[in-house]
Amino acid sequence: GLELGRREGQWYSRAALTGAQVSAWDGIPGGGPFAAWITADGETGRVRFRGPSGMQLVFPDVYTQPLTIGGASGRVDWRRDGDAFDITGHDLRAVWRDAPVSGTFAVHVPRADDAPGHLDLDLEFADADAIETPLLEWLPTEPMDEELLDWLSRVSGRGTQGRLSLSQTLTEREAPEGQMFVNPDDRLQLQLDIEQGHLPYDPQWPALDNVAGHLDIDNQSLVAQVDHATSMGLETRDARVLMVGNTLGVRGDVSGSSQALLDYLAAAPLEELSETFAGWQSEGRVQADLDLTIPLAIPETMQADIQGRIEASRLYLDMLHLPLEDLTGDLRYRHRNDQDLLTGNVSARALGGRVDGELDMGGEGFTFDGRASAAGLLAWAGLAPQPALAE
Repeated sequence: GLELGRREGQWYSRAALTGAQVSAWDGIPGGGPFAAWITADGETGRVRFRGPSGMQLVFPDVYTQPLTIGGASGRVDWRRDGDAFDITGHDLRAVWRDAPVSGTFAVHVPRADDAPGHLDLDLEFADADAIETPLLEWLPTEPMDEELLDWLSRVSGRGTQGRLSLSQTLTEREAPEGQMFVNPDDRLQLQLDIEQGHLPYDPQWPALDNVAGHLDIDNQSLVAQVDHATSMGLETRDARVLMVGNTLGVRGDVSGSSQALLDYLAAAPLEELSETFAGWQSEGRVQADLDLTIPLAIPETMQADIQGRIEASRLYLDMLHLPLEDLTGDLRYRHRNDQDLLTGNVSARALGGRVDGELDMGGEGFTFDGRASAAGLLAWAGLAPQPALAE
């Protein structure tokens, strides 16, 4: 139905529409089909709408593709204010890939062609499945730079709660190099609680799995608080992943079995050292601090530092055919300038006695000091025991 008239010197209209479509224009969201009740009085107006499952929403300067949703409702107001139009969306609610979404938006559109407009968008959502559906398909990728997009393309998980805020100048100008937006006051912020997450930090290194924590993105900066995660049998708690500019950092405590640590190092890109660790066997526990710095544009210049304490009932060094028992000590692994070093001081039982060892893998190898029994030395050398030989 349609009603059109004039009252108190102003035109007014009332209209009921079905199957309506609105094209996105100049940063103003669009979509359809939907049913709507429209009221307009002079230079102000309001649309209340409700759309069925399968309708689309279009945010041209935010999402690269239209959003196909399972139904939506809300209210859109508009007002002409001098030489500009202001359009605001309120009480917006939708179901997107089975995730409930709600939010608001505001668009300021100057009438002058040479004046840029502005968009503010705030969305809240829950139960976002970024395992079956890639995370990037949930995010406003249009303003993101390549390094951030590339890293986020490898992240997955379930977003139990999330909030997205975007404040963006609507212009066709290119952002300065190294910046996300033309206007330095523009902002993209994302807060996301994650469960069952998969969080890589370098394509060649084992990723963090089973991640539970919180992710914050503020323009090109990222902070992830990892409450709990695992990686090849190792466990980390209260870790932090930070990205400032194009540099990614990982800091946290790591614990687990000593064999899990050996498996982790064997899977890491350590060249000859990886082969060495693959042949070691151990039974025990390790507690370590992890510190990684990865320039995303040139990940091969990564720096790594792992310092920890090992307590193992057994460590077998296959290249020496030497079993160490009741081993304790402090170890440190460092990766700098494409070189790998594993150093430390350990104490253990070996060769029938107690020995202290200095470890320098990537340098001088092993140095042991201590007492050994003749029987232990002969057994290690593969010789028959000599009863008359004094120890």
